[in-house]
Amino acid sequence: EKGNIFQSVQRDISESENVLESERRGLFSKAEEISAIRNEIGRISVMIENLNLKTEKNSEDISSVKDNLVTLEDVINDTRNKFNEAGALLKAKADDKQKLINDMGIRKDELSSSEALLYRDREELAALASKLESLNEVYDSRKSKIDEVVKVLSHVSDIFETSPEYEIALEAILGEKLNASVVQDHGELARALNHIKEQKSKRSGFISVSQAKASFADTANAPAAAGVIGKAVDFINVKQEFNNVASALLSDVLFVDNIDTAFSCWRTGTSPAYYVTLDGEVLEPSGIVFAGTEKGVLKIKRQIKELEKDISDKKTRIADSEEIVKR
Repeated sequence: EKGNIFQSVQRDISESENVLESERRGLFSKAEEISAIRNEIGRISVMIENLNLKTEKNSEDISSVKDNLVTLEDVINDTRNKFNEAGALLKAKADDKQKLINDMGIRKDELSSSEALLYRDREELAALASKLESLNEVYDSRKSKIDEVVKVLSHVSDIFETSPEYEIALEAILGEKLNASVVQDHGELARALNHIKEQKSKRSGFISVSQAKASFADTANAPAAAGVIGKAVDFINVKQEFNNVASALLSDVLFVDNIDTAFSCWRTGTSPAYYVTLDGEVLEPSGIVFAGTEKGVLKIKRQIKELEKDISDKKTRIADSEEIVKR
């Protein structure tokens, strides 16, 4: 029994020793695990320390980056503003360029138009000058060579102007008198007449400024009948120094609407007068009637004056066009 107890105890001790050995091995294993863990903790601590250092450095880097970002944002904003300004300036330049292109197009059209107008105006000026030269030749052909011998102040056709509607009537009543030369006094007139006799020149007319006088004084007695237009002297503009010449030639001339009115006034009139219609019919105090057209001296004179003005205007216009083309 003791032996059995001993064996039982012995088995228990053996089992306990086995358990103890097993626990010892487990303890050694745990000790190794703890050592490994401690090593790992040390490594991790080192890593943590390194990470902390890196974190600290990264924080500094982040702060620096943030500062750089702020600077960059300022630079970006400044650059964006400059970009916007450059864009606006570029757009303005583009608009200016387009405007210049448009202006160039308009200028080119204007230039082409001005050149065409200049060409046409030059042609028209040449035509006007040619026409004026022809009219001047016709007008000057009336003058006598006697004008070169005596001092001629003017010609009757040049001492007054009238409206186109009265030209025919005035030419009808004055006729060849329009070609008469106006001289200063009787001495010049006598010199002219002597020269004509000596040279046997063609027939010419003269009137002296100092001796010219009206055919009759009472022009206020013009009949107030219907159809009477008025006294001829009231429908002309005379150079002041030739007033007495115009009066001498026209003081007894009345304008009427037609020949019937002329005869009516002629029969009832108290003073001798010449009645002239605007169509050029002339009833003289004697009762004789003249009709037909004259040479149109006054019309030519008016056309010459109009042409001279047209030529002057055309030259001014050409000068303006040439200036535009030069620019």
